Amino acid sequence: MPNIEVVIRKGQGGEGTAVTEASSPTGESQVSGKEQGKVDATKRAVNGALLQVGKQVLSQGIAQYGNLTGDYATSRAISDIMSIGTDIATIATAGPAGAIYVAGKYAVQLATTAINQRNAIREHEFTLTKVGQISTKGSRY
Repeated sequence: MPNIEVVIRKGQGGEGTAVTEASSPTGESQVSGKEQGKVDATKRAVNGALLQVGKQVLSQGIAQYGNLTGDYATSRAISDIMSIGTDIATIATAGPAGAIYVAGKYAVQLATTAINQRNAIREHEFTLTKVGQISTKGSRY
């Protein structure tokens, strides 16, 4: 059985990281800390946040394109495609935190749309009421 040596190193931020070293039969030590290709949750969340910030910057550029050219339909289509792609990338890179963020984003969009539709209906009903009073009484009051 190889000798196992546990080394604890203090990082600059004050956090300690444990690294397990196992000696091979040839005497070389093998570091078996983090597995290759694994990213911790904090880095995944930061990657997801950076993706969202990048998306916002690109969205502003696309909006300016729409303002300058007057081609708002193309601008909106590009923005929608980019938003969906960024959401997929956020879920892929940020994992569960990204999925929660994307679900929350779409929940807020759904609620905002419902509120705006209700306000538009209320405004329309109010306008119909005013028009009806004008046509029957000859006055808005």
